[in-house]
Amino acid sequence: SVKLSIGGQAGTTFGNSWNVLNSDNVDSFAQALVDLCRTTGADGADFDYEMDDTTPASFAGTMAGKFKDLAPDLATSCCVFGGCDASGPWHACNTSFLATAVTSQNWCAIDRVYVMTYWDYCPLSQNEGFMTSWNTWLAQQHGFTPARISAGVDPTDPTTSPNDGSLNTWIDFASQNSFSTAIWDQEGVDNYVANSWGTVVRNIYQD
Repeated sequence: SVKLSIGGQAGTTFGNSWNVLNSDNVDSFAQALVDLCRTTGADGADFDYEMDDTTPASFAGTMAGKFKDLAPDLATSCCVFGGCDASGPWHACNTSFLATAVTSQNWCAIDRVYVMTYWDYCPLSQNEGFMTSWNTWLAQQHGFTPARISAGVDPTDPTTSPNDGSLNTWIDFASQNSFSTAIWDQEGVDNYVANSWGTVVRNIYQD
């Protein structure tokens, strides 16, 4: 399946695009995104909010909720920062987005959460703790199961999951806890294809 991803890293044109959302235009943006999915044949949309400002985060969540109301058959996902502990996400924007990403029937509008546990300069043990906390918090607050949560992995990451044995450890952890994996290759798509990282990660996961 293919989803259209909108947003991105703060400070970039893509990331800062969330600033255009407001109460007057959020409905039209949601409809435009549905129309774009229909036109392109995409299976849904991914909401990538990476700014610390919680006001645009709330509008982004509202947009996700309206998107799901307009097209419940289309898949939705969102990207969240890795940091999370027993009290919840470290970044308030993640909380704000998910709190407002609800349908008119008060259901969570997000089908899957991608946790960006890659290139965060945290050891594997800390990222395992993040994933455990995200799992608990998402279950309590939004009714998620582990199968709806993906652990972020970058096979070229020298800190979190390099291809030296710890890559296997990280993916084994995800598999054992019923998380899927989501691959971000910071080296770019050519590196991803040249190394067949999708196949590599899949094979480790299935083993």
